[in-house]
Amino acid sequence: MKKLLIYVICLVFILPTIKSQEYNNELDSLQIIKMIEKLRTSYLKAINNDTIKYKIEFFEIFPNTFSLYTQIYDYNKVKTCEEAADNLYNEYHSHSELFCYLRNLINKEDYYKKIIKLGINGYWDADAINDLQHCIYKCINENLPLTIETLKSFTDDEIESFWYFIYDGPLRTEKLPVDIESIRKLDKHIADLAKKALNRAKKNVDENGIYKFRN
Repeated sequence: MKKLLIYVICLVFILPTIKSQEYNNELDSLQIIKMIEKLRTSYLKAINNDTIKYKIEFFEIFPNTFSLYTQIYDYNKVKTCEEAADNLYNEYHSHSELFCYLRNLINKEDYYKKIIKLGINGYWDADAINDLQHCIYKCINENLPLTIETLKSFTDDEIESFWYFIYDGPLRTEKLPVDIESIRKLDKHIADLAKKALNRAKKNVDENGIYKFRN
């Protein structure tokens, strides 16, 4: 009986931790290099062949968490010239363009689930992250009902984190990329979480309206 009680207690404390780490874990350098090689190869196949098979392959290889996306495409992750060779910063725009285009070809439910995972734990930055943000804005506004329906399978913390990514960045809190009242018409609870995320994002802008960049 004692063993069973200890097991239950462990589950209560450990499972939430595992869940939260799902969107934070970074791969080691060898895994990243392998993934970069696959993305480069898959991208070339996808743009040089008419068959949809290679485009689906690129979508499946494309990162599915914000942390992994930044490891592969973000300039700030490049610390040395040697590391630059193992990073896709120079190719982020062409890759994000293809990824965004694929919203018209990939199963909608799968695509929207992936963009939500990419937004969780996200924050604004220039270049690769900015491109990702704009792609997700486009998807949300093209099909807000599907976005809301897909979000329902995530936790409140994850949903709020997703909306924080959407509203974070220069001028984002002034001219909202996604209207909260439009969200409210579909789901009040998710709209409340979006509003909470917006209020957090506003704290990143100083009294002069200037975005406070991260160090």
